[in-house]
This record gives sequence, structure tokens and C-alpha cells, in this order.
Amino acid sequence: MVTKNNSTDSSKQNSSSDEPASRVVIALGSNIGQRAAMDMALRQLGGIVAGGRSTGAVWTEPIGMQSDRFLNCLFAGTTTMGLAELTAATKDIERRCGRTAAEAAAGLIRMDIDILEYGGRRLRPADWERTYIKQLFEEI
Repeated sequence: MVTKNNSTDSSKQNSSSDEPASRVVIALGSNIGQRAAMDMALRQLGGIVAGGRSTGAVWTEPIGMQSDRFLNCLFAGTTTMGLAELTAATKDIERRCGRTAAEAAAGLIRMDIDILEYGGRRLRPADWERTYIKQLFEEI
């Protein structure tokens, strides 16, 4: 079951404790094995993002592809990782959740993780226009 995560284990969240922490907002989505993949990804994000907090999960119709519905949520917290390092870490979490290029090409997305905000800078402007992102952001 997907639940809100109001705190995380801070022992392994940030690799560079000398760096100032940056606030991050991360979007997660899955259209196969949705709940298990979401739970696994949220647990792993809690290991790299301090003070992690997730929103509730919502079901959405696929955008730009034929597939089952997606389960989506947002996760927010802080990290001292740089943007490139955080991006690499999220792509590694996708792989650990079972994402493969072959499945993605077939429209099967076990886990998709996108960084929407990093250090006060909004990334992926088109995603911010999506109704479900706006609604979920209100929960953070």
C-alpha cells in the first residue's frame, strides 16, 4: 500500500555534507506493478533525500502512449547531491524497480522518476501544467 512518508533515515541521505541542502520535488509514476513499484521507489528515495515527504497517490490516464493507467505521486525533501548526481541516483532507482528499455519501448513503465524542482528552480515546465501535478503539489 502506498502511504505518506513524513520522515526518513538521515544516516545515508546526502553524500556531500559540506554542501548546502537543495529542496527537491520529484514525480513518480508507474503503469505496471504500480503499488509495489511505488512503495519500493519511495523507500529508496527516502535514503537519498532528507526530510522526505510523499503525497497521496493518484491514478491518471496515460499521456502520449497506449497503456494501463498510471499511479502517480510527488516526493519532496532536501539533498546535498548536485542535480546530475541526484538524476543518476533516481535513474538507478528506476532500474532497481525493474525498469528496462525493452519494457519502456513497449509502453510498460515499472517506474518513471522525474525531478520537477531542484534548489528553487522548476524543471520540466510541461509537467507543471498537468492537473494532477498541480493537485499533488498542494499536498506538499
